[in-house]
Amino acid sequence: FGRGDMLFMYTDGAIEARDPDGAFFGEQRLRDLLLAHAEDGVEGLCATVLDELDRFTRSALDDDIALVALRFDKGRD
Repeated sequence: FGRGDMLFMYTDGAIEARDPDGAFFGEQRLRDLLLAHAEDGVEGLCATVLDELDRFTRSALDDDIALVALRFDKGRD
């Protein structure tokens, strides 16, 4: 990892969250969300993802979810 790179880790509950019609949140939707907010940095990124999962599922999450966002302040230049 280089300086400023970010690492986002999540459990399967995030991508397997379903909307009321049964559609999965999915890896692509999570990737798109992370890329859309990458410029904002890691501060608040987990909250942003949780807010979107809550909106997507209409507050009906039915699995545990763990999220971790890290930024590398030191690394290869």
